[in-house]
Amino acid sequence: MAEPIGAAGAFGNVLRRELRAGWRSALGWWLPTALLLAMTVSLQPEMAKKGSLFEQKLEMMPKAVMVAFGIVAKNLADPVYYLATNFMLVQLLGAVFAALLGAAALAREEAFGTSELLFAMPAGRRTIALGKIAAALGLVAAFDAGLLATTFATYAAIDVTLAQPGQVVALFGATAALHAAVFALGLLATVRTARPRGATSLALGVVFGLYGLGVVGSLSEQMSALRSLSPFHYAMPLRILEGDAVGGVATLLGIAVVAIAGALVLFERKDLRA
Repeated sequence: MAEPIGAAGAFGNVLRRELRAGWRSALGWWLPTALLLAMTVSLQPEMAKKGSLFEQKLEMMPKAVMVAFGIVAKNLADPVYYLATNFMLVQLLGAVFAALLGAAALAREEAFGTSELLFAMPAGRRTIALGKIAAALGLVAAFDAGLLATTFATYAAIDVTLAQPGQVVALFGATAALHAAVFALGLLATVRTARPRGATSLALGVVFGLYGLGVVGSLSEQMSALRSLSPFHYAMPLRILEGDAVGGVATLLGIAVVAIAGALVLFERKDLRA
């Protein structure tokens, strides 16, 4: 008779199963984002020319709007600052991907009527949930690592030498922490939903709602306190380039840990439906 595989074995099985099931979706999100990022980086030498149309448009844009949407126009001749000027879209696309993973991580079994598998495996519910969460976070990390590699490869292809490559790493490190936090908040928001198939819309609402809080808080001094409620605030490109990467990353990782812990507690108390 086969021996029980134990918690570690069950965790590994779930981790491998979820990675196999999710890598195609992750690739589908990563590929267009990487192409957009490569195109943006490759245009830097032309766009950063003095008097370019891009520079003129930035000069016409109200400062409050630039701050609200994370646009950095400090020095477009610097490849890193140019990247930061266009970086919010990359952060937002990755956040949508991460939130959708969070929504699906623990709700998918109920949505497709296979939640009885959670009871059939020789391991506790928490072990299985941790395997799913670890796999999703692994896909998020791979998504951001692939974008970082794409950025450096594009710089090499257009023969641009970075004076401080560590700043690019800091940008993507903070972005990875942001995506982990958004994943965790998407997980927490959907773990107890009564309509598992509606988890995707709820996760999208979480992303754009949090992003909107940061925008409104940046546009209005009276509502500036709202910025601290938005994870996007802690990964703002200018904030990272000015040396606050450690504080921002620590805050985002703290949000991720607390949200995942809360989601696990709620999941263990949830009555699952087959």
